[in-house]
Amino acid sequence: MPPALSQLTPETIVRQIYDALLGRQPDQEGLEHYEKIISSPNGVAECLLSVICSPEFRERQRGAAREQQFDLHDLEVEKIVFLHLPKTGGTPLHHLLSSGLSKDAVCPERHNGLHAYSGIELAKYRLFSGHYDYPSTCLIPGRRALITMLREPIARLVSLLPFSESAPSGDHRP
Repeated sequence: MPPALSQLTPETIVRQIYDALLGRQPDQEGLEHYEKIISSPNGVAECLLSVICSPEFRERQRGAAREQQFDLHDLEVEKIVFLHLPKTGGTPLHHLLSSGLSKDAVCPERHNGLHAYSGIELAKYRLFSGHYDYPSTCLIPGRRALITMLREPIARLVSLLPFSESAPSGDHRP
């Protein structure tokens, strides 16, 4: 388990931020500058914000985006988007749909987090299967075929009740 933030020295924190966000160790001037900032209240957040807003970080992000390969064919191939409604028997359909595809062709996002992926990343997948809302599916570039499974509403609620009662407090995700 990583040490608590309060147990790390300002130098260690600065070095970890540089390594994680810029992929390098800080020069002496940057190290001294950010060590002072980190020692102040809210210093870690201020340091992170400063590095994220730096021209070096922005250029690194642009470079990473350029390294991703885009293929026009990815937009031409129709994607299958399975809107998996909880307690409708969708898990067997998910397994059936994904069984004929390589792991790289199936989007790993099963909940409503498609917004965290770039358009280039999403374009490469052929199957999207998860608990998405409709607006999230609009983020998927190219042609899409949306499918879902429905169930008689009262039977679905009866099936959902034991699950929701066993879920930890605050976690209502089916």
